[in-house]
Amino acid sequence: MFKITNPKFYLNFTKQNFFVSNLIKRKASKYFTFEQAKEKLFSLQSKTMRKEEILSGHNSLKEMEYFIKALKIPLKKLPVIHVAGTKGKGSTCAFVESILRNCGLKTGLFTSPHLIDVTERIMINGKNISKENFADLFEFLYFKIAENLNQEYNQFPSFFRFLSLMAFHYFAQENVDAAIIEVGIGGKSDCTNVVHPKICGISTLGFDHMSLLGNTLQEISKQKAGIFKFGVSAITSPQKPVALQTLISTSKEVFAPLSLAPSLSFYSFSNHIHLGLFGEHQKINASLAVALSKQFLIENYGVIDDLISDEVHQNHVLTNFSFERNLENSNQPKNKSRNFINYLNRVYKFAQNQNQNPNSFEYLDQNLNSNQNLNENENENFINYLDQIYKFSQNQNQIQIQNQLKIKKHSENFIQFLNQDENFTKFLNQVDKFAQIQIQKQDEEDKKKNKNENENENENEILIENSTLYQISNQIKNEIKFLSQIWPYFLKGLSSTFWPGRCQIYQPKNKENQLYFLDGAHTPESIEIAMDWFRNQTFKMNSKPINILLFSFTGDRNKEDLMKNLVDFQFDHVFFSPLKEYKKVSVFTSDMYHSMANSWDKLNGKGKVHIPNSFSDLLKEIDQIGSNSFPQKIHIFVTGSLHLIGDILSEFETN
Repeated sequence: MFKITNPKFYLNFTKQNFFVSNLIKRKASKYFTFEQAKEKLFSLQSKTMRKEEILSGHNSLKEMEYFIKALKIPLKKLPVIHVAGTKGKGSTCAFVESILRNCGLKTGLFTSPHLIDVTERIMINGKNISKENFADLFEFLYFKIAENLNQEYNQFPSFFRFLSLMAFHYFAQENVDAAIIEVGIGGKSDCTNVVHPKICGISTLGFDHMSLLGNTLQEISKQKAGIFKFGVSAITSPQKPVALQTLISTSKEVFAPLSLAPSLSFYSFSNHIHLGLFGEHQKINASLAVALSKQFLIENYGVIDDLISDEVHQNHVLTNFSFERNLENSNQPKNKSRNFINYLNRVYKFAQNQNQNPNSFEYLDQNLNSNQNLNENENENFINYLDQIYKFSQNQNQIQIQNQLKIKKHSENFIQFLNQDENFTKFLNQVDKFAQIQIQKQDEEDKKKNKNENENENENEILIENSTLYQISNQIKNEIKFLSQIWPYFLKGLSSTFWPGRCQIYQPKNKENQLYFLDGAHTPESIEIAMDWFRNQTFKMNSKPINILLFSFTGDRNKEDLMKNLVDFQFDHVFFSPLKEYKKVSVFTSDMYHSMANSWDKLNGKGKVHIPNSFSDLLKEIDQIGSNSFPQKIHIFVTGSLHLIGDILSEFETN
């Protein structure tokens, strides 16, 4: 336990957390039921979040790192797919989870917000965490955090940070093969940005959370690109030019290879694709999900990419990993930078030359293994850089598989040589000498090979076939999976994806003539897409219904920007709907809803306007319209807020 040296702090601390010591004493027995755990968790919600905190990330990331260490969460071992974006990041995560689960991987999925129950946010293999496990997990972390509160970190993490810690701990505990993590707000300073991802994704970017992320698309894109990590592959959906240029420049700054997700039409199985989520825009999310899943399997499970042509792949590369780049202009270690650059350039040449000299890594192995008694001091950037060499070698011929494994092994072992000045210098000098010898040998081998190529063709084949390296690589090659063998699982994953509240058609029980069209779009661009979807669905049904709009929003979004894509449709009734009290993120008074109505009139919106006093009154009024018009169908389009969607689904599912 911590020591209190400041009496004033102690009084404030005990006033805020008077029950902590009592909880710790009682932790031997189960303290929280699910409902109690949920109530306590929701009590941690922050009322305000300052823009400075979002932009700097100082408090959020430092606090997360402290508690991750205190809770002993092995976050670096978690195989994370990290996804940011303005529109479609949740749907993209859902597609990725479904694809990888159908490929046989154990998946973890962390998303927000929830619609009906908080357990939706943490999933294993497509199923919500059970209420019992949720309560147990919350209780365990709650006590552990209480034990580690101190003068600097004297409060429990806020709602979303606590949930993030729960997800990280649970996924590590469950030993998932892939943890798909959706960013909360922004990216750079989001509390999920403490992860060490295997790959990053950026869905469609637009204007949202502008008071926190910035007023321009460039500022917002910069925040989203903040999830890029040194040496970690990143893939983006198609973007507006200013957003794409910001992503490209950021990828260069942090040395993260960036590519554009190819359209689904480029894939060999494109004619068989059927998406489980409605809407043309879901094709964009699905294409990003396929690209992320494909690259994750390539980099982590050794599958071979034969789903898309090399030409298409190259045409979608935005920034390539170049070892010849001048690293002194990047955020890499400054000490001994010239040796560092020389060393990396030489290792790059080794990777390039593997198809000419399959035995060179055996020599590298022997020379470096002798230094493994050095003290371990991890430098994550260096490891990520070497991992990129491993990724580069994956593009070589199949005979390189064993070399890939050796590079991978060294990328994990090289932590022993870093930030130890004397040992590091000695190591780099040794590598320099070794590299010069190897390059000289390689040159001699090349000359000899060119001279005797025709004479020794058969002899060379026998020599290679008899080498241990060749035999081992052949064994591995026989076990490797080609993506063409597993594309049916991609198709099944895409078709079976379910993500409620996004282009969802819902028929409530015992309300025969009511049909709800639910989409939690909450940006001008996404509302435009949702409106097009509703219009098309209504046209296809050709039932001449009564059309009703249910609209609400949260936060400080511009209501007229949100409404402008709704006003041209011929709605018969328009409801500006209050949320359920317990779920309100920002409390709106009746004046706010009257302000929405005034904006609707200002934009020449169509339909009779209703402002119910409560959520229950809203449903009663819709039921009355349904009764009066029976058997005529009524189509209720609900949009503007996922919280509103959640209220609707919660009400009907509960009843």
